[in-house]
Amino acid sequence: MNKKLLTITTAIAFASTLTFTSYAEAEEDVLKNWDYFTSLSDDAVLSEYKAYCEAVGKEFRETSVSDGIIKYDFIARTNMEINYGSIEYGCTFSFVNPNPTDLTESDMYSMSPEYYGFTEETHGNYMFYSFSSGFTDGEVYCYAPYAENFDAYDLLRTVLTIYNSDFYQDFGNDDVISFAYIDGGSDLKLGDANLDADVTITDAVKIMMHVTNPSQYPLYVYGAEVADVYQQGDGLSNLDSLAVQKYLAGIISALPESLFTDEA
Repeated sequence: MNKKLLTITTAIAFASTLTFTSYAEAEEDVLKNWDYFTSLSDDAVLSEYKAYCEAVGKEFRETSVSDGIIKYDFIARTNMEINYGSIEYGCTFSFVNPNPTDLTESDMYSMSPEYYGFTEETHGNYMFYSFSSGFTDGEVYCYAPYAENFDAYDLLRTVLTIYNSDFYQDFGNDDVISFAYIDGGSDLKLGDANLDADVTITDAVKIMMHVTNPSQYPLYVYGAEVADVYQQGDGLSNLDSLAVQKYLAGIISALPESLFTDEA
């Protein structure tokens, strides 16, 4: 037999003994825990969250912009609520306990963080339960692992970690995992155009950029409302940016600036 033909035949025979793993199968083998989701970019995390919403039947509203004003933006809205204290750093969901005599509240507290998708180093046991009287079901509150400059994407990482955890697979009630909303929260600060709960020179710059080119530098609707700090109600202009700068420099002691110009 021709040596070249023999080589090809041998190669084909060898290849037939190999097991190939498809991309989909490889994806299933990925351990989707906190470390996995923190390794992803923010955009990738948002894509995973959208897939989660579709899986559990939760509506996800896409961003809408009109005339340089962002009417709705999921990430911007969530960050605003985090910054102003309307959302705690965690999530809640309901669970069912099919064997209440075998699994108690103390048992759940003694489970390892890995069972919830976290690690001892990043999380520890920050799970809190509210059982029904018969220990058959209840609510879980999960604190998110601490992260400097915690933001909406970290909150999504927490939700996705829980959703993919062994605990949720064993006891989750196929319910939507909700952000931990709390009553109250502080009012939005005048001048806080970027809605980070602080008024800084960044806000003045953001207002000025928006006024210069609103289509390229749109403002979230709530940011636009509190950015109107020169003469409230007359629309945004560079005078609003200047008013923020005057406030930061101590030239005026509060916003809007009209409080002082009206007195003059």
